[in-house]
Amino acid sequence: IVSDKQKDSSKADAVTAVRNYINKITGFRRVIPILREENFGFPRSIREAWSFVLEQHCQAIFLEDDVVVAPGFLRYINEALEKYSDNRRIHAVCAWSWAADPSDPASHYFLRAYSAWGAGHWRHKKISEESFIKTADKFRKSWGLLVKANKIMPHALDFLYDTTCNKKWVGDISITLECIKKDLLCVFPSKSLIKNIGHDGSGVHCKHASWVDQQEIMKKPWQ
Repeated sequence: IVSDKQKDSSKADAVTAVRNYINKITGFRRVIPILREENFGFPRSIREAWSFVLEQHCQAIFLEDDVVVAPGFLRYINEALEKYSDNRRIHAVCAWSWAADPSDPASHYFLRAYSAWGAGHWRHKKISEESFIKTADKFRKSWGLLVKANKIMPHALDFLYDTTCNKKWVGDISITLECIKKDLLCVFPSKSLIKNIGHDGSGVHCKHASWVDQQEIMKKPWQ
């Protein structure tokens, strides 16, 4: 569990409260608190956390701090990580879902897109940050790639300038662009296995969306 240091003293008490809670967590085989001694900021803190885990393990499951998981979350992620480990076309396993059709008999589906709210990754499929910047630049200069991105995830195009010119990339957007360019797929459940309870407009990249607040998650065990 990663806890970044506060940017200024006004948030010190809140960070201390979170860290006190982290140190009391039970129910897991092992809890490893990573308590930053300085403010790394959102992107760097996540990148270094990923590196820390994947240096020791061949796969990892990531959760943002404002999501609630469904009962079948871990089983779904772990089964998909095992099933698609050797499939070169599958890049990651995502737990959030755009789909919400209760009559759909499928358990999961595939998209050339990625959601970072809760996801499983393999070490041997990791994409470098340098590739993110080069890929964004290719999209910016290619009408064909822009058309593809616009069909799959239109809002991804909003981040191209920052990525190519200011070298400020956004992980889920950059991975989506990699999937579009390389024709890679991510696995998604037919009904969401996480609920984002922090999508209120106070985050780094997202505005408030009422339909996210109202989205239901799968309450039954994953089958």
